[in-house]
Amino acid sequence: SQARAEAVKNYLVSKYNVNPYRLTIVGMGESRPLRKKDPQDPLNRRVEFYRAD
Repeated sequence: SQARAEAVKNYLVSKYNVNPYRLTIVGMGESRPLRKKDPQDPLNRRVEFYRAD
């Protein structure tokens, strides 16, 4: 999950010129699945964004 979050951050920085210091990434791994009964469910492989003002 950390690698996926880093890949999304790198994409936003390179494609949209987002300042990398404005992005914080956290890999949650298996700690916050959407589908707890099926760890392999694709919905568990996601990146979430939160806006901080």
